[in-house]
Amino acid sequence: MLRDAVREMQRAACADERARTRRLRARAELTRAEGYAVEVEELLVLGRPAVPDTLMTEIRRFVRRHSRRMARALGAEPAPARLLDVLFDLQERIQERMSAAMAHAA
Repeated sequence: MLRDAVREMQRAACADERARTRRLRARAELTRAEGYAVEVEELLVLGRPAVPDTLMTEIRRFVRRHSRRMARALGAEPAPARLLDVLFDLQERIQERMSAAMAHAA
């Protein structure tokens, strides 16, 4: 009986740790998307017509991990304003997943 109680406590502790890890990862992804959005906003303020290739490649890979549809929607060479729209949509998607995961965990 004591063993069962200890096992149950260990399971609960593991489940809590997994939930905490998921939340931290989601927050990190949200922060990363926000960082990309800030960089693209700066390009818009500076009046740059295009996003540098290295940054664009990095952003594409990040977006593709979350949504292939959004990655395809970027097109070959998206304007910074279009890229910013996709990043905002991606942030919403990440937040929705975070909310659903938190509701599921509770």
